Amino acid sequence: MGRKKTPLLETSIGQSFLADTHITVQAMGYVDALADAIHTADHVLLRLSEPTIDTHWRDDKRLMGFVQNLLEAKSTGDEKFAMKLIDSELVSILRSEGIEIVSYSSKNKKLFDVLPALDLNADTTKQAAPALLLDGRVLRRGTIWQADK
Repeated sequence: MGRKKTPLLETSIGQSFLADTHITVQAMGYVDALADAIHTADHVLLRLSEPTIDTHWRDDKRLMGFVQNLLEAKSTGDEKFAMKLIDSELVSILRSEGIEIVSYSSKNKKLFDVLPALDLNADTTKQAAPALLLDGRVLRRGTIWQADK
């Protein structure tokens, strides 16, 4: 059995031409984008599936005072007061419970989940959330945004 002969295209003046087409797809770009989306979804689902605490946070008077102050700042539109509360009161509440706030660095990168950066042109790593530790035990992993290199 021989090869099937490729049909020629004919013009109105009787000339014949051989048409050859090549279709290419950059599959790795699609695969990489899909892998990034799945990794992000996995990260979100993992955070949602973490066990709940036996005690309830509403029973902590200091924390409820902090929440009430944030609500007050919201109702008055005082963003500076809200940020001041976060910078001082929240950090103080966490420290009083022995919780350490860990910022991202190359030394502690194992405490952080790496997610694809939203700005693909960025060439830096940006911390989205710090890691939270209690007596060296990871309570919450931190998150960083990082562009592909």
